[in-house]
Amino acid sequence: MTKRNSLKEVNNRSDNKSGTVAAAIREYSPEYWGISEYPADRSVTFNKVCAKWGIFSNFAHTPITFDGKGFSCVEQMFQCMKFTSHDVIADIMSASGQKIKMKAKHWVKQGKQRPGWASMLVDTLKLCLRLKYEQCAEFREALAASGTHYIVEDQSSFTKKYADAYGCKRVGDKFVGPNLMGRLLMELRAGGTLVIPDVHGRRFWIDAVNAHPGADTIFLGDYLDPYPRENISSESAIENFEEIISYARKHPNCHLLLGNHDLHYLCNFGEACRLDYHNAPLIRKLLIDNFDLFKLVALRKIAGKTVVFSHAPILTGWQQAVGETLNISLLTTRLNRSLSYLKDYLPWLVEEYLGQISKYRGGYDEYGSPVWADVEEVNDNIIPANGYAVFGHTQQEHDPIVTDSWACLDCRRAFLIDASLNITHTPQ
Repeated sequence: MTKRNSLKEVNNRSDNKSGTVAAAIREYSPEYWGISEYPADRSVTFNKVCAKWGIFSNFAHTPITFDGKGFSCVEQMFQCMKFTSHDVIADIMSASGQKIKMKAKHWVKQGKQRPGWASMLVDTLKLCLRLKYEQCAEFREALAASGTHYIVEDQSSFTKKYADAYGCKRVGDKFVGPNLMGRLLMELRAGGTLVIPDVHGRRFWIDAVNAHPGADTIFLGDYLDPYPRENISSESAIENFEEIISYARKHPNCHLLLGNHDLHYLCNFGEACRLDYHNAPLIRKLLIDNFDLFKLVALRKIAGKTVVFSHAPILTGWQQAVGETLNISLLTTRLNRSLSYLKDYLPWLVEEYLGQISKYRGGYDEYGSPVWADVEEVNDNIIPANGYAVFGHTQQEHDPIVTDSWACLDCRRAFLIDASLNITHTPQ
């Protein structure tokens, strides 16, 4: 089973130096930041190209073409993408095997690496792997053959104490490490980003995560407060929430957002529909004890667009009302950091920040906040303006609402978003 270690522990690892891959991931792709554990008996591992599962290696000979140029393997394309100099790229193109990496390291030391590479690293690697998947049948077949096993880059034979950002080392009966390569391969196998809309005690999420165990999984919040007409008891909803927390603890590819039906156990919005007063102390403790798992917003890059995942839509009207920035990366950071006030017992700061409720939800504000805004409030005022927004909160009777710029998915089933930003519901 996988495990999330504290950032403090990870920060002490020797690979967390300025300019390293680990530092780039932490700053620009935090969803892949951290140390995980994978049971050895449920993992397929790769290291040497000539060994079983060796085709998963970036050095495996799987010719790919991009923008009219051919590359002998993923590693060659990935390393070439670090540079803009034609001479440097030609030098790397002349190499094979480990010499590809060695030449690239040489040119990095010479200061030739392209500006902003750290922010591009993960997305570039995803692109390379996607091309490999599309252009190499043997690779596709191997991914399919790995089934639901964890995929791990095994660095146990490496001399350094800890695995680097790309892999794991074996420790007893498990593999331990960041495992970026394994995680990206599992995501590729799963087919995209798995979205679990408003739960409210329902258990549809279980079949979805079991069918896509390696997918980048995002819960959109509202885990509690079941609808009376659905005959789900408060106790069952709490048990279901505990299972979700346990699953997220064991799967670092699982990300939990919070909604209004979660936050109203921690602060007072004035509105408290279906709040479970009897079990409120227990629910509050569950939230506080697991605060490191929760966020308000998740950002992804899909099909070249910035995709924003939140419980409710983020509207420019709310942004202007609270004096926030339109820079979606900075706004995401501020929204997620605001949760720290709840843990520090300063709920009124969050109430002022997120407590806006419009007439569509029984409030008096012109626009709702990112945990309260109704789909009826959305027109051309959604953030990000040139990206894509995915949210829940407004329950649909049958099908989701999917437009060219946003999707409201709250309809009691899970959805898969592929690399082309196509949204399909998962089989129930």
